[in-house]
Amino acid sequence: MYNHIGMQLHGRELTLYAQYFRYTGDKKGLILKHFDKIMGRAYMLLARRRAAQQLPKGAQDYGMLRGDANEDLGATEITCGTTYPDGKGGPHGDCQTELPYISITPEAWRGFRELGPVLVEIGTAANRPDVVGAGKLLSAEAPPMLADFTASLQKSRRVIDGLPCHPASLNWDSDRNCPTGGEVFGHSFQPYKGRTDFK
Repeated sequence: MYNHIGMQLHGRELTLYAQYFRYTGDKKGLILKHFDKIMGRAYMLLARRRAAQQLPKGAQDYGMLRGDANEDLGATEITCGTTYPDGKGGPHGDCQTELPYISITPEAWRGFRELGPVLVEIGTAANRPDVVGAGKLLSAEAPPMLADFTASLQKSRRVIDGLPCHPASLNWDSDRNCPTGGEVFGHSFQPYKGRTDFK
């Protein structure tokens, strides 16, 4: 790893474990062998979800997981005092880079949705109630996570110059999230000023 893994990739890991089981049938029992480590990822994501559920119900980022979206993003990557629109650092500190990036929650949702049934199937076959319980937990969490994600998308949607835009990170001001350019689809999704715009 370059520095560390982007938070959305932890959710994608869960999806890959589920796909591995569906492709192979896991005849070597690797998912059971590494169950505690796999669930370490899931519980870390779930803890971030629970923290986001402490926000006011009407908040744009209610239920949305926070983290760094890039493996080399760190406090030095964002000019201190500009991470939050108010310039005061918000409730998380002046150089906070763990934000509710829009990519994190859907990856976690898919991981929960796909790995949950796999764990129930494996746990049932192995007579492991702990594995079955973990699978049921992940499966039960997926639908409300999707509902919160959908609500956040609707709350964050902006229309600029007639074009819709969803920000890369929720609760940032719309100018940095959805700036416009001279081309037909000129919206930029690069929130850091002075860097290359990603269109």
